[in-house]
Amino acid sequence: MSIIDLGGIRVNNRHVIQLKSYDPYPATGLKTFRASADDVWYPSVQYREGDWITIYNGGGTVYYNGKWNPGTNTPTLNDTDGYPVDTIYIANRRGTVNLGNGNLEFQVGDIAQYNGTKWTRIAGSQHSYICIREHWSSSVFDSSYWQQTTLPPYYNLDPVTGVLHATLPYIPIYSNTYTFTIRIDKLDSLTSQIGYSNQQFQLTIQGTVDNALTFQTGADLGTIYRGYLSELAISASHQGPRLNVRYELSNGNFPSGLSLGNDGSIIGRVSYSEDIGVYRFTIRASDQYGQTTVREFSLSVIDYDQQQYTQIYIRPFLSRAKRYQYSSFISDTRVFPRPLLYRPADLNFGSQVNIKMYLEYGIQQAQLAEYTPAMEEYFYKKKLWFGDIKVAVAKTTQGIHLYDAVYVEIVDPLVRNPDQSNINVPTTFPNSIESMRTALQTMEISGEPALIDDLQLSLWMRTPDPETGIRLGYIPAAVLCYTIPNQGIQILKNIEDFNSNNFDFKDIDFEIDRLVVENNLTTPIPEYLIFPRLTN
Repeated sequence: MSIIDLGGIRVNNRHVIQLKSYDPYPATGLKTFRASADDVWYPSVQYREGDWITIYNGGGTVYYNGKWNPGTNTPTLNDTDGYPVDTIYIANRRGTVNLGNGNLEFQVGDIAQYNGTKWTRIAGSQHSYICIREHWSSSVFDSSYWQQTTLPPYYNLDPVTGVLHATLPYIPIYSNTYTFTIRIDKLDSLTSQIGYSNQQFQLTIQGTVDNALTFQTGADLGTIYRGYLSELAISASHQGPRLNVRYELSNGNFPSGLSLGNDGSIIGRVSYSEDIGVYRFTIRASDQYGQTTVREFSLSVIDYDQQQYTQIYIRPFLSRAKRYQYSSFISDTRVFPRPLLYRPADLNFGSQVNIKMYLEYGIQQAQLAEYTPAMEEYFYKKKLWFGDIKVAVAKTTQGIHLYDAVYVEIVDPLVRNPDQSNINVPTTFPNSIESMRTALQTMEISGEPALIDDLQLSLWMRTPDPETGIRLGYIPAAVLCYTIPNQGIQILKNIEDFNSNNFDFKDIDFEIDRLVVENNLTTPIPEYLIFPRLTN
């Protein structure tokens, strides 16, 4: 069986093919239009020899390669057995012509189609119309229907009219060719006999561009210290229009403590129990159209200074109503749009679901009980205030702007403020935040002073001020979210514009009575240390 090539059709188009057989009985193959040397041949359109007329330009005027009946504004047909339904003409050159209802401007590839009443223009870039005409040599063939094998994706076949049609979405492929068979059954109403014929067709669906998915991240991810927070990420992208990409681990393992977010971020801290060495793993990236690419990556785990560190923070214990208010605020995508967030799938970045303020970002790990003596003098119940919401930038030592930090200042009412608003307060007070931090930093572990790792201080606190060149240093603050570069200011604006619940931090009591140690030598999970006294 010969294969009829229906040509190519671009994606993002509406595509209609009129399938018709023209031999009396049974249906067989097609003939094709034979173009002259001056015509531009459009392989996506099939003609029956002698029936179709082509519009083309000659000296700036559109005229017709064939006979025309001016009385009915229709072509004079060579086929006297019947009138072809939905007659079409293809413009080979641009030009203007009056087909009976005013001038129509045609571009190369445009279609003139007769709908039974008048001629209309169809833009060639939007439609491909393939007509395979049926020749009725006898009225006994008074009904027909169509059967098919698997059609190309998105296509449907009308079993009564023989119309093969599809609306093709954007598909990031260069081309796919599909071969399929359509069978026509014809019923003779006089004898009730059925005749049939099978015909194979070939159709090519062409993508608008070559939009291959490739990894942008090199195979060597570099090094990471044990116990340090990961800001690594893997990225794959398309050569053309941007599409959503998801990532999954297909082979190998991450170092203990790390995991892969579906956005490609490598999340967590490398466990101190993990072995030093090179870890290899394979990542698969895929888009919504099924394109995939895989790559093996390597990551080296090393030690910073042979010590183990932990983080200690405080947090307010909110009532259910206050927790709900904050949750509604921080999850409002009008205020915190996900596309603006830095590493939105990473709980250590993105938007922060809990209010917390770190006292120490990197203090030597110890048995939980070893922290207790440092709390004897200065740690008892107290209240803090929420201050202004501000933005800080985080840059690498090479000056690369990684993210913005949007944070709310935490004001200690027991420390004299620089603006002198609480001038009657002593410079410090026994259970001030400053006194608490000093007590932790001067504690002893196994008879030796505790070690402090300044490198684990948040990057935005270690970034020098662009004007003074001096880094911010430790700031009592609760981070609300981390954004991609230069979007922190937009979050501040969103808070003003879209805070429909009128959430105000000043309505929250930041009362503390315990520390939270993220991990210690006793257990790797967060543990509470209740303040030993309620009052001084």
